[in-house]
Amino acid sequence: MTMIVIIIIFSYLVITLSCVLAYAVSQAAETKPLQRNLTTGTKNNMQLSNQYIVTMKGNASESDIKHMIDFVKEKGGQVLQIYKHAIVGFSMSLPTVSANNTIAAIAANPNVVKVEHDAEVKIASK
Repeated sequence: MTMIVIIIIFSYLVITLSCVLAYAVSQAAETKPLQRNLTTGTKNNMQLSNQYIVTMKGNASESDIKHMIDFVKEKGGQVLQIYKHAIVGFSMSLPTVSANNTIAAIAANPNVVKVEHDAEVKIASK
């Protein structure tokens, strides 16, 4: 009889915990995404103002990447994320005043493949 009571209490706790977790997940999904400073792009994406992605050559060393990141910071920019797996590079935000000159200098580096405007991309549905 004691074992049956323990099983019932345990089942009740599992069901209650499942409900709480389901509620928490649904609330997290409903929270508003961070607002970003967007400019016009194509139909399914919006360019992020003053944000760029720098793609470096796959054989670029940690030292090469650090040098580029330090350069961005010297120019008043901010490194948002460093990429090491699918691509080698980083995303950055630059002040409007120095963006064009900084991008040109970064693009001229032999270890850089390209510098492109970052964008929020949405999947089109029919």
